[in-house]
Order: sequence, then structure tokens, then C-alpha cells
Amino acid sequence: MKNNTTNFFTLIFLSFTTFVFAQTWQSKTGLGNNTRHHPVTWALNGYGYAATGTNVNNNPTKDFNKYDPTTDSWETLSDFPGPARSFSIGGVYNGEAYLGFGAGTSNDLNDLWKYNPTTETWEELSSCPCTGRKHPTFTINDQYGKIYVGKGNNASGNLDDWWEYDIATDTWTQLIDFPGTARHHPYHFSIGNYSYTGLGHDGSPQMARDDWYRFDPSDNSWDQMATAPGARIAGTQFSHNGKGFVLSGDAENHDATNPSIFWMYDPATDSWTVLNPHPGNSIWAPGSFIINDTLYFFGGVDFIGQTFQTGMWTTDLNNLLNNNSFEKNAITLYPNPAKNSITLSTKEQLKNPTINIYSLDGRLIKEINYTENIDISSINSGVYILEITDDKQTSTIKFVKE
Repeated sequence: MKNNTTNFFTLIFLSFTTFVFAQTWQSKTGLGNNTRHHPVTWALNGYGYAATGTNVNNNPTKDFNKYDPTTDSWETLSDFPGPARSFSIGGVYNGEAYLGFGAGTSNDLNDLWKYNPTTETWEELSSCPCTGRKHPTFTINDQYGKIYVGKGNNASGNLDDWWEYDIATDTWTQLIDFPGTARHHPYHFSIGNYSYTGLGHDGSPQMARDDWYRFDPSDNSWDQMATAPGARIAGTQFSHNGKGFVLSGDAENHDATNPSIFWMYDPATDSWTVLNPHPGNSIWAPGSFIINDTLYFFGGVDFIGQTFQTGMWTTDLNNLLNNNSFEKNAITLYPNPAKNSITLSTKEQLKNPTINIYSLDGRLIKEINYTENIDISSINSGVYILEITDDKQTSTIKFVKE
């Protein structure tokens, strides 16, 4: 039994990538007094957009806002013409944005709308012949010109169906169901020929899931992929330069965490990387968009502080993906897996370092005064993240406790 456990944790460990980094986040102007959770967000033509969502008075909205990164300012546009809503979803295809589904003031919605940024006009498209729903999966496949919608929830509970919308013909087709448990508020993005989705909230006691799946439109098939670094619900997600990203949200039992989480998925290796999350507590139901390789992250609710996020954080994704200096200050940790203790070694002297050990869902497990030899005998078996912070940077490495 002991050997089986060791092999299990070794397999988990090998499905992730150790990443030591010096990633930074900068503060920008957020939605301020107009903040909300569950905004539908996208970027087009060098501008960011945020539409609908739930305001601080817990009401669904029709608001529509545009962000200019050159002036770090927001402009209020004409309202979205469809019903006010929250828990909606959207994306971009061929220079236009798509928005649909969500919860209206009295019913769950199954509609779909298209926004043209050149004419600043909206067009209502064919509604899905499916039941209305809140926070479903919504991925747009550029290779096939199709939108894939599924899962979510409504008055009947969690859903696991899967639908294809053909942008060229404005038609919907029901496909094979999502193979995991029925759930809502999953994470999702499209990379190349595939749609990826998973995590989210199902009916299990822990609520949050960590499983991950790939949908192949060429033959309408599903494959289960590498499990994410932890279970997560209701954050934001995006793809960029061939990688997928999962950011913030809640952990098991719908609990917020400090720190938050930021994970990168590489479809080429079917592996996950743990990145440096945004400052502060994790945020429930935020929005995000990317302009010129810069990620903008805003909106949502900080449940630990019981406040709406009024500001905005940014980070340079291009620098994140191509910074060759990440290896300069690499940490060596051994043995790995370990039983009772681990030993650290760094390539250069650290200044005023501290050590924290976190679970994969972002929970602080142990705070330690810096030492090269760390006692982990009191920690339960599992996979953990060791974080070293000094005056210059924060570095992390993953390890397995047998």
C-alpha cells in the first residue's frame, strides 16, 4: 500500500511544472463605484470591455463600459440592449464580441448577442434551443468558427449538456454530453483545434472540482487531461500564445484563499504550472482581458474582506512566458518526494527570506523562519507549494510529502 501511495503522488508531481519566477503585478484604474461581479469581459482593437454583471446592490445590470489603456480610464457606453443579467458569459471571434446566457431579473436566459465595435451596435442572434442557464462553459473555436456552450445551472440544478453554435449559419446543434459531473461556474478556454474545460462547482460535498477535459470538434469526442493543481470555482480564465490560464476564484467549500491562485496550462505537454497570483485575497467572479500581451484583472468580490474589487491589477504575460532570468535564482529542494524533512539550496544569497508552505488550492499550511533544513513531519501526505520571499522576489517550488 505504501508503494502505491508513493507512485500516486509521484505521478501527480510529474504532471506539474516547477516554476521559479519574478513576476510582478501593477495597479491600474478599475471600475470604481461602478464595480460588479460576473462582468462579461473581452478586448478588441486595443480596448477592453466589460458588460452586464451584478452590482453592489445585488441587481443584474445592462451597463457597458470601455477601457482605454493609453489613458488608464473607463468610458460608459450605451447600455447592452438585451435583458439585464448576471452570471453571463462571452468571447471574441473575427473582430466581434459575443455575449449570452445568464440570469435575468426573473428567469434564466438562453439568448446570444453579437457586438460590432466599429459600428458600436448589437445584434441578437438565434437563441440556444437548450434550457436557460447561469455561468456555463463558453468557448469560441477560431479554427472551426464555432461556439461551444455547456454545463451551468438553473432551477433544475447543475447541467452537463454540450451545444455547438455555428457562427456562419446562426444555428445550434446538441452534441455528446460533457463527461464529468454536472456542474456550474467551470473554467474554460479554446487553444488551437480544441476546447478545454473543467474545475467548477458540482454536487459533491467539497463543491469544487479539479478535473480537466479536452473537447475535439473534429469528431465530437472528449478526453480527460491532467488534473489541475487544485480544486477551484468561479474565477476568470483566458488563453494566450498557446497556453491557457486559470486565475483566482474560490477553493473547496467555496472558500476564498490568501494567497489567490494563478495556474498556466500547457496543452503541448498536458501539464500545469503554478504562477505568482495577484496581490491580496482571492476574488470571486472577476473579469479579465488582454491588451498587447498585458493581462488586466478586475471586478468580483473579496469574500475575506467582504468588499467588491474596485481597482484593477495588470501583469505582463509576454514577460512571464519569455523571461529567461527565472532560472537564475533557482531553488533546489531535496529529497522530493520527502518523508520527514526537506533541504533547500539557492544559487545566490537571499536577503531577509521567509518561507511559507501552501496546499495546491492556496491554503497556508505552515509559516517558517528561513532555514535550509525544514521539518515537514507534521504535514499530511500530499502535494504542496513551498514559497520563499526575500527583499527582491518571490520564488516557489512544488514538493511531495509521502
